Amino acid sequence: ALHVLLGNGYFEEHVAALEEREAALFRAVTSFAAEILTPAGVGFTPPLGGHSLWCRLPDGTDPDAFAARASALGVRVTPGGEFASGSSASRRFAWTWDRVPPEALRAELANLARAAAQGNPGA
Repeated sequence: ALHVLLGNGYFEEHVAALEEREAALFRAVTSFAAEILTPAGVGFTPPLGGHSLWCRLPDGTDPDAFAARASALGVRVTPGGEFASGSSASRRFAWTWDRVPPEALRAELANLARAAAQGNPGA
């Protein structure tokens, strides 16, 4: 059965389709993030790949309170302190979109922006 899958080109077609789907999602996420997060003062660096967007909270935003607000809005984030130590890590977080349906990407990013703005009186 495996030789049929590999010999008929189905595998290559499947991989090509997955790569295009992932590339389209990646482009959508980075575009939506620039449109939605940047005006809210949330910085991010477009990743080279993968399903996580590393972001930086606005100055004066309490990272633990932000994570709680994001969670209350239905968005799960991982605080930067989980991956590194230091004051700059505490202002960073990762948002992973691999389990977010494509049609919900924009709404999740809007909720991240809302969670950041609620903790930043200057926003």
